[in-house]
Amino acid sequence: MKDYIEESAKLRSEADAVLAKSKIADRLARFGRVEFTGSYRYDLMTWRDIDMCLVIKAPDPATMFEIGRRLTGIEGLATMYYRNEFVLKTPGNPRCMFWILELMHKRKLWKIDILVADEKKVARITAPGRLLMKRLTPESRETILKLKTRLCKLKEYRRKFRSTDIYDAVLSERVKTLKEWERWRRARK
Repeated sequence: MKDYIEESAKLRSEADAVLAKSKIADRLARFGRVEFTGSYRYDLMTWRDIDMCLVIKAPDPATMFEIGRRLTGIEGLATMYYRNEFVLKTPGNPRCMFWILELMHKRKLWKIDILVADEKKVARITAPGRLLMKRLTPESRETILKLKTRLCKLKEYRRKFRSTDIYDAVLSERVKTLKEWERWRRARK
């Protein structure tokens, strides 16, 4: 039987090494406060992805490109792109600015999302995660990791549902199996 908690811990350890080597948090800290979020912070990792927020007073394109310039020196940086959600207005995304990085670490590709916003917006965005962390139990953590490991491989993932939907299904509705997940999703449509 696969140990989902152990797999998540291995990914988190890899993520720690990526962050230490790249010094991304140090590079960003000169602009504002760095706060980790997402599966890295919640210890619910199922793939190589790190989400972080950079709290700055008033994000604007000029500042974003200065931030980007500071990130370009990261060893193993493979791709990097800027998103301005004030312009794009992508459904489901907060009205913020982002840097999205992909970097190679020990021949493995890592994706790092950096959301840049003011204190008030970051607090609003990270509030559900703080609540989630209080509600997690060892049993719910394992159930989430088991479901998420399978569901994140589906093409519908991130298009029709997100990790937060999985967390909600497990914690609020006591979903434990893929069949229960499918019933839960159908009922929400």
